Amino acid sequence: MYEFLMSNNAGKYLVRNGMNIFFPGSQNYWERRYSKNGNSGSGSYGESATYKAVFLDRFVKENKIGKVIELGCGDGNQLQQFHFSEYIGLDVSPTAIRKCEEIFKEDTSKKFFLYEPALRQVQGDILEDFVSDLALSLDV
Repeated sequence: MYEFLMSNNAGKYLVRNGMNIFFPGSQNYWERRYSKNGNSGSGSYGESATYKAVFLDRFVKENKIGKVIELGCGDGNQLQQFHFSEYIGLDVSPTAIRKCEEIFKEDTSKKFFLYEPALRQVQGDILEDFVSDLALSLDV
């Protein structure tokens, strides 16, 4: 099986084994997936998640990293295994952000924000909230 993403004037298509499948874009894809009780995928669960947690926890501790930001925080399952002193999670899915806020509602060291491309153009105090020692984008 082979897959790749291509685009033309009509939109984006996922080509799987020679067949074109319309791809609605990342934000639409993830919002649909999470709103139908889907999850972040196999990389956020099981052995893969445990491996990443052990590696990143050690890296953060050895390098005295205080604040971590992650683009694509997903459903929060992977985050449950991390031990970061401060964490900011960004995601394109409002449902994923709500799920993370619910899971970590008692944990004031974690904040979650809906990622919107227009945010890059915002200046001033709001951007200071996103200044971090380490940026992650795992399995995105």
